Amino acid sequence: MSLGLHRRAMGSVRLPAPFKRVNYVMNDATNGIVYIDTGVPAMENNTFFADAQLVDVDENSQTLWGGRKSAMSPEMGNQLSFTKSSGCVQFCVGVYALGPAHDRLRHSWKSEYLEGVKRLYRDGALCVSLEPEGFTAGPNVYLFATNNSGAAMFGGGSLRLFSFRAWTDGVLVRDFVPCVRASDGVPGLYDLAGNAFYAPQGPGALTAG
Repeated sequence: MSLGLHRRAMGSVRLPAPFKRVNYVMNDATNGIVYIDTGVPAMENNTFFADAQLVDVDENSQTLWGGRKSAMSPEMGNQLSFTKSSGCVQFCVGVYALGPAHDRLRHSWKSEYLEGVKRLYRDGALCVSLEPEGFTAGPNVYLFATNNSGAAMFGGGSLRLFSFRAWTDGVLVRDFVPCVRASDGVPGLYDLAGNAFYAPQGPGALTAG
């Protein structure tokens, strides 16, 4: 089954009039962590695709997507972060594994679960493979931070998000594109699958570019 895992051209998406399409949204943690709650529970059978560019990592790490019950295996949930200490990508699905060194380039990231193995791809090339034995489902997945049982963590850096899509059992449940809400100028994500706007949460802010 083709899941349409590709980048979108800027002009290929038309949004309802109250929203203006932008190229990306970026988290600004100057006043605290900001995140978007996708409403998608962290499951081992999630397929995620993100088009993103890491800008900066604070003293800990910067999450792209993440939802977990705790930092203990097998409650690590499903998350992808860029760590400061190792300088590598950390991929967690019940257990964790380190991937390639992170950089400041724009990449596509895809995670999928197939025949008991969770795989992470960067720009179409396999970079992490792990077996999430005893996986414990987590809370909703956040973007720009990890949802640690309701507490937003690992969002003190910054990254640009150009798009994000999520499938559950092969069904597209989120299809996010960056936008700005015209009524108040708030940047956020518009879900083309559910025709809904997702605003940022937390004390931090999103910027649009």
